[in-house]
Amino acid sequence: MTKSIAPSIDASEAKKEGVQPIRSGDLTASVAQTEQATGLGRTTIDKLMRDGTLVRKKVGRRTLITVESIERLVGAKVA
Repeated sequence: MTKSIAPSIDASEAKKEGVQPIRSGDLTASVAQTEQATGLGRTTIDKLMRDGTLVRKKVGRRTLITVESIERLVGAKVA
């Protein structure tokens, strides 16, 4: 059985306004979405991207993180 986690921060507590939660079926998430879903800060997420724990994909100037790597990190299905 795969448990699902919802973003741990509701909209009123979001660090950045307008951050959409990771939706079911999304293949990638922004750094802000990853922060919101995991509760980790930017510095920790950057470290996890550098060491390969979180898989980063660059699209132009945007940095996207694979949802698969986020799920592997938290041990649960995101969204």
